[in-house]
Amino acid sequence: MAVSISPAPPLLVRIHFLATPGAFQSNSGLVPGANATQTAIVKMDAQLHGLLAGTYFGGAFGNGAKAITLDAAGNVYVGGYTSPRSLPTRTPLVQGFGLAITGYVAELTGDLSALLFSSQFGDNEVFGVSGLAIGASGNVVLGGSTGSPSQNLWVNSLALADPPALRIDAIENSGSHLSDPISGGETILVQGSGFGTGAQLSIGGVAATLVSVSPTNIVAIVPSGLPGATATVQVLSGGATSNGVVVALIR
Repeated sequence: MAVSISPAPPLLVRIHFLATPGAFQSNSGLVPGANATQTAIVKMDAQLHGLLAGTYFGGAFGNGAKAITLDAAGNVYVGGYTSPRSLPTRTPLVQGFGLAITGYVAELTGDLSALLFSSQFGDNEVFGVSGLAIGASGNVVLGGSTGSPSQNLWVNSLALADPPALRIDAIENSGSHLSDPISGGETILVQGSGFGTGAQLSIGGVAATLVSVSPTNIVAIVPSGLPGATATVQVLSGGATSNGVVVALIR
């Protein structure tokens, strides 16, 4: 983090954030010309004199942090609002489903070098997370509000565990390079871990046609004729089933 001060009135102070070596996200990741802010997470020493760790966190269209907390192990939890189409995710509950702004919660290691969990939260309204706490049982308690036309306050509790061996971390539409929406006949990239030989991809309960499979990536074609506005994506491998990730469908 660097500070510069203009030499003549009016006095302007500019703070330039620089991620530390080994940071989870070393740059803002914003698309060129994005009229958006990006979240920066900083860990300082007790005297606030030295920078111990710092990372950006967010996708191509910006991110805002409204709440931050730590657990007993020193892991960092951050929540706020984001574009639902490009947030970095890890074993997400929802991938991209929402309007232009939706809520999110993420967990990073205490040195800000690795992402342990990250998911959007929301529905088909503007959505945001504005409060975070760690409960007595270790659950993450989060709260926030929805936007119009039906404005509501909400609260939820999550039991987060270490990322499983078989998991979906992110889904990318190969055409838009965003997480969703997806439609029949499109090619998608599913990123994660534990995709073994013979792995299958299920979208809305229908087997997708596989193009390629590696331990961390599956390229597949979305089945046509999927009903409804959303579908759950899961990987089946070695007799196990991954976390289910909800995505929006183009009708």
